Amino acid sequence: MEMLSKTESEYFMGVKMSYLGRVWISYSLFIFMLALCKYKFNKTALHVLAVFHAMTFLLVLTSEWHPLYYKSMKYVEEGVFPIIQFQSGIWHRIYDLVTLFYIVYGIYKMFMAVKREQNAYAKRQLLYVFIGILFESACFIINLLDLTGNYDTTVMGYAIG
Repeated sequence: MEMLSKTESEYFMGVKMSYLGRVWISYSLFIFMLALCKYKFNKTALHVLAVFHAMTFLLVLTSEWHPLYYKSMKYVEEGVFPIIQFQSGIWHRIYDLVTLFYIVYGIYKMFMAVKREQNAYAKRQLLYVFIGILFESACFIINLLDLTGNYDTTVMGYAIG
């Protein structure tokens, strides 16, 4: 939606609407990994994380009125597609840290599940999911390190991983 935008307001609306789903991807993937690996996680912590993700979506929706998620945003029409150059606010940094927790904890649990699985077929299935998770994680980290100049690589990770 963002790439097809003709105006700045259309672009910002596209970003906001993308977060309707985007904000839940890492959380859902984390729960999926826990279930796939047959690990129990504190239910209260999962509820707190769900509230955190809902709050993140609300902060993105209202981001033009406060600096919590985006400290600053600038619409730029240079290059192939228009992009938003932004500085992360404090909540964005916290969101990134939570996602990094999901990555580190999830990869560890996936690795341990692959290692302990005895059934060759189930082990192969876990390994395929593990590779997908690694790819998605790499795309997130590339984006976090800003190696692509404000082009979001996490979407590619979600699509391919």
